[in-house]
Amino acid sequence: LHAAGRVDPADNPAAASYLAGDLVLYEEETGRTPDAINLRAEDLAAYQRGEEIYNREGHCASCHGEDGAGAMPGIYPPLGNTAWVAGDVERLIKLTLKGVYGTMQVGGQTYDSSSGVPPMTGFEGLLSDAEMADVLTYVRMRFGRVGAGSNSGRDGTVSAETVRRVREAARPQTGLYDVAALLAEHPLEEL
Repeated sequence: LHAAGRVDPADNPAAASYLAGDLVLYEEETGRTPDAINLRAEDLAAYQRGEEIYNREGHCASCHGEDGAGAMPGIYPPLGNTAWVAGDVERLIKLTLKGVYGTMQVGGQTYDSSSGVPPMTGFEGLLSDAEMADVLTYVRMRFGRVGAGSNSGRDGTVSAETVRRVREAARPQTGLYDVAALLAEHPLEEL
């Protein structure tokens, strides 16, 4: 530091790289790895199990793509850095359990299942509480830019107990959630 309290880029190569626009502090949300997120052992294990589930045939990657950008842009919404993924975990669990139908805004684009865009399929009968917790932990940490004890104040981990509790509360819901009804119960927050 200079006597005036400023960083001298000549003495700090990382600061010089950052000021020159060359230093990448975080990978893009579609390329985050466990190393970039700096996970604890138990969170890393959940992340890895969740990644396997995410990439199973007929599961998440089929529509949202391996990179979370949406397998078919304009048809399937991206998962990266959106309140649908990084926000209210109960909303995310509910839409993953039951699926969702209707008009939704994601990343400034409208996705409307009433105009031919396929609705989000529910995984209630396909995934156990532990599997759903793992896959949502993976999705939130990799694409939602949240991690365990993240500096954003949002924790990316999802517990099987939380999934169990939300599953029980959502039991009366039959069929897909309507987007508007789900948002009335769990409004989107700003990230």
